Amino acid sequence: MEAMAEAMCREMEIRSFNLTNNKLNTIYFGGGTPSVLPVRLLEKLFHSIRSLFDTGDLEECTLEANPDDISDEKLKAWKVLGINRLSIGLQTFDDQTLLWMNRIHNSDEGKASVKRAQDAGFENISLDLMYHFPETGLQHLEKDTEEISRLNPTHISAYGLTLEPGTTFGQWEKKGKIKALPDDLAADEFQFLVQKLEEKGYPQYEISNFCRPGFEAKHNSAYWFQKPYLGIGPGAHGFDGENHRYENLPSNARYLGKLLKENTLWQKEETLSAEDKINEAILTRLRTKWGFHLKEWQRKTGLHLEIIKSSEIEKFEAQGLLIRKQDTLFLSPSGKLLADRIAAELMV
Repeated sequence: MEAMAEAMCREMEIRSFNLTNNKLNTIYFGGGTPSVLPVRLLEKLFHSIRSLFDTGDLEECTLEANPDDISDEKLKAWKVLGINRLSIGLQTFDDQTLLWMNRIHNSDEGKASVKRAQDAGFENISLDLMYHFPETGLQHLEKDTEEISRLNPTHISAYGLTLEPGTTFGQWEKKGKIKALPDDLAADEFQFLVQKLEEKGYPQYEISNFCRPGFEAKHNSAYWFQKPYLGIGPGAHGFDGENHRYENLPSNARYLGKLLKENTLWQKEETLSAEDKINEAILTRLRTKWGFHLKEWQRKTGLHLEIIKSSEIEKFEAQGLLIRKQDTLFLSPSGKLLADRIAAELMV
């Protein structure tokens, strides 16, 4: 942990020299289990952030936290550091499912961690919820939506479990130890979740994200709106907001070696074409309540999607999957079930 924190501080220093505007509006500690970090290492990272970047207008500072890492001592320290938003990985309130997922906490401990954070003064809390568990149904999901709304978070991120090849769950499916939900049941669960969370005061603003009015995740919204961002750490991505993207390669050992021994970065760089830019916007913007603005992206890229993909747009409109309001395309409720397929067909 010591070496990783030192390497990340060195990466921040290198990247700060290449910025014309070093102002940070949001910070997000995630992509792993940052809540396990000792407070002194978080302090070290914050010292580098504040010495290298302008954080005077910082709107949101989020830390991903496991329920079992949340203690009164850590909460107090996080608040002092300036963390004002927590994203807590509850996943589910069913103890058997938590055990099946190899989660350390149980349902009661998960709920207690949220209450502890609220009592410590954290008013902006996002909770993670998973669904599409094999051999479960709407009754399981109904219990989870009831339980999560009782905790009164400001934001909920809900993700369907996918049995990807190469993952533990994917291997279990291959060996016949578990079975994926049928597509029709998975669709029923998604629609049920959207309806129930809306009834509880959490309208959907992105396919996987729901919030109280005004509590949309500012950091994640920056990705969806193609704003510039820095990514620090192994496997992190960054974007200048215009034409250039970088990706730190994911090996921890190589990352540490390059930065601590050579003081250099180990990364891939990419220059985006007009097609790359509009395709990324299609993929991200269509997933949100703000939709994909045709004229905006014609101005930015010179590509007129309404002409290039007129037959595909008309087909999806006729099928009730896509809605056009003036110059903006939106996914319909049924279209959100097929978001990736629709985006893929609309890409240039």
